[in-house]
Amino acid sequence: MITSLLDPGKAPAEQVAAVYAERWNSETSLFEAKILQRDHRPLLRSKNPDGVTQEIYGLLITHQYLQAQRTRAAQASQDPVTGQALDPDRVSFTAVLRAIRRHLHYRPVTGQPPLITIVQAEALAQLIPRRPHRTRPRARQAPNHRVRAPGPVPTGNVIYTITICRRDETPRVTPQPPAK
Repeated sequence: MITSLLDPGKAPAEQVAAVYAERWNSETSLFEAKILQRDHRPLLRSKNPDGVTQEIYGLLITHQYLQAQRTRAAQASQDPVTGQALDPDRVSFTAVLRAIRRHLHYRPVTGQPPLITIVQAEALAQLIPRRPHRTRPRARQAPNHRVRAPGPVPTGNVIYTITICRRDETPRVTPQPPAK
């Protein structure tokens, strides 16, 4: 790791390395807010500055709520390996998001568990495996284009002729014989 911090008294190497490792949590959180929470939609819908501001606030408030549910789920459980409180990073953001979306219109009746209990149970059923001290940097993987859908591979060409005409003329379509 390269840094401009030169005084080991102000920033010991171990502390800098630990903070750098936590940086990935921030990167992941930004990815969750920008991509996962919005269902991979690339743009905001609003067309004016006030609407854009409102939409961004709405996304951030929703993201904070989802993170709070993730943390509550972790606090309600113990790590099966250590027996200590579960690290919130082990609770899948996507699992919490999908559980809340699935039960958004849930209205408990007498004797049914509250929504938070259902969301926590679903999120805790899909824990992320422990990944302490990564040895390789995270990188975007190239898509595997070699995988093909099952079925026959299409062969041959199709030729179409398009005739452009004025509005007052009727279009003509001329079929072409298949190419050999």
